[in-house]
Amino acid sequence: MAPGTTTLAMNAADLEAATPELERFHQRFAGFCCRTEGPAASRRYLTGLMLPIERRNADNVAEQVGVPIRLRQDFLSDSPWDAEAGIDELQRLVGEHLGSTSGVLILEDTGFAKKGTQSAGVGRQYSGTLGAGGTAKWECSWPTPPASATRWSTGASTS
Repeated sequence: MAPGTTTLAMNAADLEAATPELERFHQRFAGFCCRTEGPAASRRYLTGLMLPIERRNADNVAEQVGVPIRLRQDFLSDSPWDAEAGIDELQRLVGEHLGSTSGVLILEDTGFAKKGTQSAGVGRQYSGTLGAGGTAKWECSWPTPPASATRWSTGASTS
């Protein structure tokens, strides 16, 4: 792990404490599954995402929550759900947590040069930061405007 980075891993007690909030979150979205098995599958998957798994990928999550990998694969890739209603609900949820329905959430992705073979997520790809193709890693940041800011640019042109 790089200096200055932290890992947020849950243990069994943390997961138990978080269960009521996880249930509230899941209830908001479970109704958008179009098959009867969808809500139970999505609940198991969400729980698995919170477990302290060293390499958190879909197969390892399925294994940890006792779901055959093929069923997990069917759920993630083929299970129908009402995407538009789910996105609308997610926007409401984010608005509730930001405290404003007219707020703006900015996520910025940045690529940076990466040398060596020991880092996960490193691959040859185009990076605007590098100005060309190269071995790069990506970081996503959540910029926060100054507390005194009443209006700030999204960087998008309106003309």
